[in-house]
Amino acid sequence: MMDTARFNTLRLNTHSNAPIRSRPLHDAHVLGILMLFFIGVALPMAWHTVVVLALALAILARIQGMTWRSIVIRLGLALLLSWSIWLWNMVFVAERTPDTIHKANQILLRVTTMTWVALMSGKMLNLRDVVSFALQRGWLSMNIAYALQLGFGSIELMRAEIRRIILSATLRGLNWREKFLQWLPILIFALRHATRGAMSLRARGLHASSARKTFYYNYQSTRAQKRHAWVFLITLVILILMNEI
Repeated sequence: MMDTARFNTLRLNTHSNAPIRSRPLHDAHVLGILMLFFIGVALPMAWHTVVVLALALAILARIQGMTWRSIVIRLGLALLLSWSIWLWNMVFVAERTPDTIHKANQILLRVTTMTWVALMSGKMLNLRDVVSFALQRGWLSMNIAYALQLGFGSIELMRAEIRRIILSATLRGLNWREKFLQWLPILIFALRHATRGAMSLRARGLHASSARKTFYYNYQSTRAQKRHAWVFLITLVILILMNEI
């Protein structure tokens, strides 16, 4: 009798390839590399190692399809968002010493690099495809996967709704006070969408004994993507060893 793993492999070979399989690195592998970076930044590594790792992930973002302009813009946003932390550590201290300045600079560097990579991650991977990948592998139950898919889809719908509301307010010539009150229709939209999503999940009858989902696309990584992920991961390890040793 054919085992389950071989049956799943043969079944996936008959599916069409999802867009996630055409990227240089699989989004699940990119997510794993990002998690390792965030864990590594929290470790006591040298500041130049953190900078090298952040630059390596910027190159990864370029490989995944981002433009250098978008990468630089996100670096500027990261500096803007992280600058207040440095100011807080410099101003609200009892005594300003070289050690205090050094710690403030170290915190600024790590927070800036983490924020920069986090901002780039939105374009480096598609979380909805990663959830589909995990669900197809059997790592997630359907009730959790559907809830995650609903949440990620809600973000895009909220963005589109906010753009429509802002455009409508601009065309109507509303003043700043009236534009500020536009958060009320956004809140109503969010409540309605949450209600529709909850009713949709309940109507699907999801529970632990539900039958496995039927996929039209294959979300699994290709051999080339696995090779690229290993090459990039080994490169990161070499860079860390060169900078730390």
